[in-house]
Amino acid sequence: MKPPSACAIPAAARAGERARLRRLGLALPAAIPGLVADGCWVPPTRWLKQGAGRRRVDPARLRADLPWLRRLLQDAYAGWERAARRGWRWDAFFRRWDRHLRRQKGRTVAASVAFAPWREFLAFQPDGHTGPLVPLGIGRGSQTLVLPAAAGASPATAVRMTDGSTRRLRRRAPEYRPRRIRVWRDGRLAPARLLAVPAVWGAVRAARIGGRWWAAKPVDATPSDAVPDRPVCRRWTNDSMYLRIPTLTPENAGRLDRLAARVGPAGHRLVIDLRGNEGGSATAAIAVLRACLPDVAWTGSARIAWRWRDTAAARVLRWGWVQGRIAAGLTFRSPASRQAAQNLLDLAAAAPTNREHGGRLRLPAPQAKPSAPRILILVDGRCGSDGELLVWLLRRLPGVTVAGACTFGAVEFAQPGDALLPHSRVTFRVALAETDLYGDGRAVDGHGLPVDIVLPDAAGQAPSAIRALADFLLPRR
Repeated sequence: MKPPSACAIPAAARAGERARLRRLGLALPAAIPGLVADGCWVPPTRWLKQGAGRRRVDPARLRADLPWLRRLLQDAYAGWERAARRGWRWDAFFRRWDRHLRRQKGRTVAASVAFAPWREFLAFQPDGHTGPLVPLGIGRGSQTLVLPAAAGASPATAVRMTDGSTRRLRRRAPEYRPRRIRVWRDGRLAPARLLAVPAVWGAVRAARIGGRWWAAKPVDATPSDAVPDRPVCRRWTNDSMYLRIPTLTPENAGRLDRLAARVGPAGHRLVIDLRGNEGGSATAAIAVLRACLPDVAWTGSARIAWRWRDTAAARVLRWGWVQGRIAAGLTFRSPASRQAAQNLLDLAAAAPTNREHGGRLRLPAPQAKPSAPRILILVDGRCGSDGELLVWLLRRLPGVTVAGACTFGAVEFAQPGDALLPHSRVTFRVALAETDLYGDGRAVDGHGLPVDIVLPDAAGQAPSAIRALADFLLPRR
């Protein structure tokens, strides 16, 4: 990968970055920040932070970045080859993108306009992590559709959009088999079927199942003010508890650690609220779950098939993810966590193998005694990444019910890494690993994890309705 001339870093910015990392107790290679192996570069953390959320982009500078971005994706993106196998023509795509930018007038354009071609890719291969960290003007996750119970379990073959157009679905794809669920409304549970499709496709009004069209009702998103953005632990009764686990930012991870040190057993019933949990590190969340659930041992082993590539670009991207966490307030709470960061920072300690690796990712899995509490998990279309992994792990326990709407879908293409496009200075995120949660190759990104009970609207997601649902599902001893 040829290093762009725009990768030059002023001496003051370079010195500031090195001082910042030294204060964290890290030993810096001489090239950091700056150009490293194979034309990759490590920008200052402040530049990466500034490159996220840009609303205007210089189209000429983004054009200059396209060859570099193409090579970055080819070297590190876990979904590159899968897209190609399914018929995506990467070279043609980047040529179309270049022509699109060449047609733009003005010194800058809206970020959603500059990156409009990326929306085309996401419609072809939904990916909850990969893409520019700028407003794209689209939904990136899943949309949850409720179908009549009579629709049956035959795979959906097509969906009809609200504009009258239709989209054919992949044949024999497990993710398009309607799931039997129940809908909670007005204090009652009614049978129905559930189907989830990518939000980037646009709004859906019907699905074709068993040779006929069935009306599809979308589930309203949870109001943004319905759940707090910090951990909450509240005892409802002597034998029941509500536990809120928000997005696992470094700040919230510290709060969860402190909560784990003082919280007691949940009792007979536990409601775990993961709505809006956009991910992060699940370690602190598991610590507080251990404290709330003493009759659940996290000594089991959950194995997920996954694959990843070991290249210079992938290593730089992994360190870029740590930089983003540092910008969000990361501090190292143990020598082990500092050493893990140091290992990522030592980009050239050993030469990359430049090949794909595969195996089984092992995660601590919960195992419950018969006396363990009944659990209700609340999720929505904003629960993603490690938030989804928590749902997947907890669902292994007996007596667990998941309610709300299908999760976001950002766990199939995993291990996000961040890079800065050198000319346009936009932060671009890349999924460095691909997982197979169910072992059957089904798509999870853009579809999310399913629920057992749908909370179809704001009324069904209100605190009083959730409390009533918990009383209904998890009767007191």
